[in-house]
Amino acid sequence: MMIKYCDLISYGCLSIPNIQEHDYYLSLAFIPLTIIASLVLVRDIVNLLTEGILQGLNFSEVTESLLGIDGVLGVRHLRIWALSMDCISLSVTLATDSSANIETILNQASALLKAKYDIFEYSLDTVPESRQSNIVSMGTR
Repeated sequence: MMIKYCDLISYGCLSIPNIQEHDYYLSLAFIPLTIIASLVLVRDIVNLLTEGILQGLNFSEVTESLLGIDGVLGVRHLRIWALSMDCISLSVTLATDSSANIETILNQASALLKAKYDIFEYSLDTVPESRQSNIVSMGTR
């Protein structure tokens, strides 16, 4: 005849003394862990619902990187938001030199956004500008 694990507990062979006392202390130990995990989850949910930007991504850094591309004179209307915790979306208008190759600029900007910032979805637009015109950065007028 085979004795089951449940039978050993019910017979008292594998009993834990004062289980009620240990349960109380274990419950107290898990309360802070539960509260911390809940606060982190609520913060992430609010960030997603408001389409906020993910931590670690800086507007100034993205602007400087885009300005480093040959032929880009300015960055306008830069918008970055989170679609989910690991999906970032970006929209930008690049003011380009009127003599620059637009296709090359768009390819370099696409490669930069994918490789350096792991942008999931982006929209790039270009506006030809002459070097003498007043270029406005970061979408301000």
